[in-house]
Amino acid sequence: MWSMLLGKKRKSSPISNPHSSYNTLKPEELGYKQKFPKKYAREIHFPAELTENEMRQRAILQDLDEKEQHLDHLKKSQRVVYIDKPVEKEDVVREPVDIQKVPKIPYSEYGQCNEAEFRNPVATPETPEEVVIYKHLNGTNKAYSKEIFDNIQRDICNHNAWLLSREGKANDQCATKMEEYNKQLAVLDDQIKSEKAAMNNLRRKQQRAIDLNENRLTKTFLLQTQQFTAEKNKIYKETERLNFAIRKHQDKNRQGILPDDASHDTVTVEETVYV
Repeated sequence: MWSMLLGKKRKSSPISNPHSSYNTLKPEELGYKQKFPKKYAREIHFPAELTENEMRQRAILQDLDEKEQHLDHLKKSQRVVYIDKPVEKEDVVREPVDIQKVPKIPYSEYGQCNEAEFRNPVATPETPEEVVIYKHLNGTNKAYSKEIFDNIQRDICNHNAWLLSREGKANDQCATKMEEYNKQLAVLDDQIKSEKAAMNNLRRKQQRAIDLNENRLTKTFLLQTQQFTAEKNKIYKETERLNFAIRKHQDKNRQGILPDDASHDTVTVEETVYV
């Protein structure tokens, strides 16, 4: 009857409780009731398929329990610190640490790691491995060994201090150069001022010479104009005198009182007039 109920399908894939521990339970815990003090359920037999399946599942559970215990041991052997954002200032290890002397959990990216070949001391709950999970500015999280993280922070601090010292030296050099340049600029400004003063003096002398030449030329022009005017007036008066003499001579000629040499005088006057 039992074999008919199970069938071949039940034999290939038997169904049972994976958490069953039937071999450690008492008969009354399995569902058998004790009606009389001295009557117990005896010789309880399970099918072979169920027994083998229970044993296999018990071995799997035992293996999982061992792995869980090992994982718990590894968790206790590792201390993880999360850093969400960078800090402006923190205490770091000033002296470099030998990474090979720091306790670590054996780990390999290519499968299992042999603890005998592992160079670092194996981490334990008493001497755990310290890990820092740092959140970068781009949002990615990266895990670092605390010693490596401290060494990185130390190098960053040393680099920043070096940059500050270099910046201080550069500022001093810049200040020295600026002082030298200012002195040179002051000398050049003095030279420019002296050159401008000399140029202004030359311009004044040139303007004075121009004014003197203009005055001299004006005076010469006025003198020449005065002489020309005087000569012109002289010529004008002489012309008037001659014209008056001619008119007088003509009047006398019309009156018929010219002397014998009047013709000669007339010619002379006419020549004088035309000359």
